[in-house]
Amino acid sequence: MRLAATDASAEPSAVVPVPVADVPVAPPPGGKRVSLTFPQLKVVSRSVVTYQCEGGRELGVAYLNTDNQQSFAIIRLDGRHLVFVNVLSGSGARYAADKYIWWTKGNDGNLYDLTQGENGPAVAKDCKAITR
Repeated sequence: MRLAATDASAEPSAVVPVPVADVPVAPPPGGKRVSLTFPQLKVVSRSVVTYQCEGGRELGVAYLNTDNQQSFAIIRLDGRHLVFVNVLSGSGARYAADKYIWWTKGNDGNLYDLTQGENGPAVAKDCKAITR
């Protein structure tokens, strides 16, 4: 899976692929790579955060911010990489993909499964960003 990004060492208009599969989230089964490229989007900042959640679950999240003010979070769930898109939030940063909502505020986050209802319990609760 790849998103296009700019590289400071390249020409200003150059687009360089950023391999999302290299982010330290669980690799796809069989090591197969899938390519997803958006040449019109340029990643201006990228970070990878590992969260320790209640019950010992760890979540690896890659955050990408683009030059057109869009933000993405990439999380491996259900055996696949999901690309979450930042959506409107009353507080914190809220990302949506498939049936999931990843909601962060500061260094904390919760993952919700929307099929569990609007007020359903978090499937990954009280996740705290950790440093390694």
